[in-house]
Amino acid sequence: RPEKTNPRRKSKKQSKKRPSAGQVRRQKAREPQVNEGPKQAMFIRTSSSGMVSTSLLRDLHALKKPDAVTYTRKNKIIPFEDPTSIEFFSHKNDCSLFALVSHTKKRPQNLVIGRLFDHHMLDMLEVGVSNYESIARFEAAIQPAIGTKPCILFKGSEFETDPQYRLLKSMWLDMLRGRTVEKVNLANLDHVVVITAISDGSVSFRHYAIKLKKSGSSLPRVELQSIGPNFDMTLRRVRSAANELMKEAMRQPKESQPKKIKNISTDALGKMGRIHMKRQDYANLQLRKMKGLKRSKNSSNEEEGAPQKRARE
Repeated sequence: RPEKTNPRRKSKKQSKKRPSAGQVRRQKAREPQVNEGPKQAMFIRTSSSGMVSTSLLRDLHALKKPDAVTYTRKNKIIPFEDPTSIEFFSHKNDCSLFALVSHTKKRPQNLVIGRLFDHHMLDMLEVGVSNYESIARFEAAIQPAIGTKPCILFKGSEFETDPQYRLLKSMWLDMLRGRTVEKVNLANLDHVVVITAISDGSVSFRHYAIKLKKSGSSLPRVELQSIGPNFDMTLRRVRSAANELMKEAMRQPKESQPKKIKNISTDALGKMGRIHMKRQDYANLQLRKMKGLKRSKNSSNEEEGAPQKRARE
């Protein structure tokens, strides 16, 4: 006889394990949000990275902390040829920024920084690094606290006119801006990053600590002290974003846009409102009484008599 099976009883293959509460929360955190948190960055070593490039990667990771993930193992990745590995790491760690270092004979001391949208490669930029000074060369006591926002300064008209320099500016702003805040305490503004476009085609990256000292007045005297990392960059390869993908990445949700109030506009003087009223009868308006506007008795009698004559006829 064949064995009777209970149709209500599920086999082991059909039964599915319910996700835990922690897994559900993590899955919801990965979903698109109206107000996104700080951008996470990945710092990746390749199989050809040298000591200088690895030290630079470690210093950039220190600037990005705590919103950073670092990979200590060497990975065989060539982002301009096959970005699938970076997209896989992005989906695994929920990161939208990456920095990758390599060192070859053709491209020595190479640094690639890029952005991803929806875990797909958006754009990236490759620079060559020279004149590098590590954080370890400077005093550890004056290093900024972890998680503080830096003051970022770009010097040079190229950052407003040249498309490649504008992309470089946008990359570093996304990498170093940190968390979005409404107000910044002056006492917590303890370091500044200065990126300068030089006439020979290179770009300098300098990191300073801000020191506020007594000046004998209400305003303190500001001094800058170099704390590293410091290096020079030379632009190499650039991959811009596709128009459709960039348009999708720049789209703002309707919930984040301010609600438009009817009949109210704002200009340089402030808010202006428009009031809708019923149509007025200008013949019955109470104006200032003037002698020139008064009606004479003859004209009033003629107006009164005219309809009476018509009635007699």
